[in-house]
Amino acid sequence: MQIEARSMLDAQGMCRSWMRFIYCVVATYTYSFGGGIARDVIARCLLGPPAGASSTPPYYESPQLQDSEKRARKHYMEPISLENLRGELEALLQKRGVRGVSIALNGPVSHLDLAVGTSDGFVSLTPRHWMEHASLSKTVASVFATQYFTDKGIALTESVNLLLARTASPFRLRVAEGKMPQAWADSVQLRHLMDHSGLGMHYVHGVPLDTDFPAILSLISGERRDLGYQAIEVSKEPGARFGYSGGGFLVLQHLIEEMEGKAIEVVCRPFLDITGLGDFSFDPKPLPRAEGRYALGFSDAGDVIAPPAGRLAFPAFAAGALGTPRALANFWAELIAAYSDPSAKVPILHATAVAVLRDHVRDLGSVDFMGACMGLGVFVMDAGPNKVAVHQAANEGFRGVYIACFEGPDAGKVMVVLSNGDNNATLLNVQVGNLSAAVALPAILAIAFYHCLLKYRGSGSELLQLGLGVPVLVGLFHGAGLVLAV
Repeated sequence: MQIEARSMLDAQGMCRSWMRFIYCVVATYTYSFGGGIARDVIARCLLGPPAGASSTPPYYESPQLQDSEKRARKHYMEPISLENLRGELEALLQKRGVRGVSIALNGPVSHLDLAVGTSDGFVSLTPRHWMEHASLSKTVASVFATQYFTDKGIALTESVNLLLARTASPFRLRVAEGKMPQAWADSVQLRHLMDHSGLGMHYVHGVPLDTDFPAILSLISGERRDLGYQAIEVSKEPGARFGYSGGGFLVLQHLIEEMEGKAIEVVCRPFLDITGLGDFSFDPKPLPRAEGRYALGFSDAGDVIAPPAGRLAFPAFAAGALGTPRALANFWAELIAAYSDPSAKVPILHATAVAVLRDHVRDLGSVDFMGACMGLGVFVMDAGPNKVAVHQAANEGFRGVYIACFEGPDAGKVMVVLSNGDNNATLLNVQVGNLSAAVALPAILAIAFYHCLLKYRGSGSELLQLGLGVPVLVGLFHGAGLVLAV
């Protein structure tokens, strides 16, 4: 098998650069240990579809594809490969004790929407089922906020306290008790709320769905300590040091709601609808258009989270979005199109995409933390000649992850994985990523992504929020165990 793999790669000229050399090595390893789907996919990626292969799309297609989905859709896997992938995913679900996993892939070799397992322990999970996006919400929130403030002529370097003072909100950022300069409170800028360099509160807590979700003001002012929310304070020099912060997104949401006098879902809805996020919402309450399509979250023991609802409600911008993986993949198609072409006729401004993915990208400690620099709501890293954005996510009963290549020869390739499980789903998502990346992403992107996973260091609630609750991650391909030190 190893000889055959090398011969195939040679035949296609895949070793003409160091990147293709890495592809060759990884492909050879995959042939030996990766299972049938890996062999099928590599053969297809390198040699193209076999003679007589069907050109029909995957088994699920929405009745009316949005423009963003049409732009993302390129080619399709032949049914045999799709079924092989489904079989391997079902085996992984059983092995990890996770109820379901849903995947969306964009790429020039294949485009795939696939779900396996169950949504509630009985009903089959489909790509149309909604799951919690948890911290993946931060990416959408940051893109919206960046464009929102740009449209209003407000620079991302504007003082948050100055903007709050223009609203009716009584909230102002204050420094924590101690020797910190009072001026730090007024030095927190809009961009600091999105790049994790301004505030604290790593983890944001969920609230039962059968209660009214508290006002964001009550969460950031310390009125709801009973829910685990302490008052938001400035405890470090703004813009000087990275520290993962759900609190920054709470303040960002509060500011926009106060500026508009409306709930954040209402403010964002027009933007969401034109950026591929029709099957996505910041509203935690069940919506008529998604009736019967909410997947339940499960603990590692197999218990439903917060029964009978099956999920908790979280602050919208920090961790509260729900939707399908396809919706987020569509959104990334729009964002990448906006980034790549200043003249592109897409709803996201080129200036917005550049601000999020390039102009405000810095290290400040995020490389030690995550193996990647921090942009606005995204982690950004190099993968050979490519630049990719990555993010992980976890709420009780749900785990998620994406990788999106936005610059370089592989620009446009995206993978989104959501699971309705707990820490076991983190391991599952890594293994699902192995298989899915083989379908649509070059090995160089997958290698960079798992380097990012391995660089992460954290403990306690940090692990929960980022979805790395178990310190052992399965390697890039079957049989390669990689240990994450925590």
